[in-house]
Amino acid sequence: MQLEPFADKRHNRQGAAVLRSSLEEYFPGKKITFLLGILADKEVDIILDELMPIADKCYVTSVPNPRTMVPDDLAKMIESRGVKATVLEKDYPLEDLCKDETEVLCIAGSLYLIKDITLKF
Repeated sequence: MQLEPFADKRHNRQGAAVLRSSLEEYFPGKKITFLLGILADKEVDIILDELMPIADKCYVTSVPNPRTMVPDDLAKMIESRGVKATVLEKDYPLEDLCKDETEVLCIAGSLYLIKDITLKF
């Protein structure tokens, strides 16, 4: 299977709501796997409250910015919402994050993260 990630830069209440709606509309019946990196000064609780109800699992990483949220802290916040969260090291292979065609990998949380990941493709 060729990985085709879905990337989104939304990092506030309205953006998270639109992202959730879009994922539900465009990928009905698919398991949603998130790769999240969020800046600590964003509405992290609100973003997670919006996105975690549709998450099957979640990977977290740091954002290449001094304002990054500590991945371990983000993982704890996600797990407190009942979703398994795995902290990734910096050089993670994206193709290993989703293994079958019933999954969608949604990369979200920060433009810094998306820029960093697109440089890998």
